[in-house]
Amino acid sequence: MDSRASGVTEASEAGVSDDDIIKQTGHVDKVMVQEVYTRDGPEVSRRSHEQRHREAKRQIHTPQQVMWAISLIVRRISTLS
Repeated sequence: MDSRASGVTEASEAGVSDDDIIKQTGHVDKVMVQEVYTRDGPEVSRRSHEQRHREAKRQIHTPQQVMWAISLIVRRISTLS
């Protein structure tokens, strides 16, 4: 799973502007973001998210993995404002 592409897809589906997505990814070409990173739509993202969530619940996480996940969440939240 390409988490960068998933994040771009989710941001796009949430209504984040292409310009803001481009700034976050570091790309300068809108076509690159639209053709490479965005995926097939909300239903595909929803199914993928649900399956990843189910799998994550089955896994045992080390403290390092938990801290890494928290850092991702904090970064995600800080980009929403």
